[in-house]
Amino acid sequence: MRISYHVVPTEEATCPGGMEKFIRDLQANSPQILVNFLANTPMVHLNFTINKNGEVENINFKDSSGDKEVDQVLIDLLSKSKKWNPAKDRNGNNINQQLTLTYGLPGC
Repeated sequence: MRISYHVVPTEEATCPGGMEKFIRDLQANSPQILVNFLANTPMVHLNFTINKNGEVENINFKDSSGDKEVDQVLIDLLSKSKKWNPAKDRNGNNINQQLTLTYGLPGC
């Protein structure tokens, strides 16, 4: 039997400037190989953690692109993102938070 649970922090991790800026930065820094590949591919889902220090870590694929080079470009792109404001528990302590990034063009 497998049991899992998800703890929701009192204050979620946030990217400085907001998620819209984070997404714009990812798009602006996406190399052409990634843009070309994902234009013809279903969406890719990456799980990652924002640690207590606001750093991105533990990047792994929920749904891979199926291309090792493209997957590595996505990992590199996400790992180079700016420091986040970490999540906080009810006592105001910084805590880790796992997030999922969906990258690509939506389907039908």
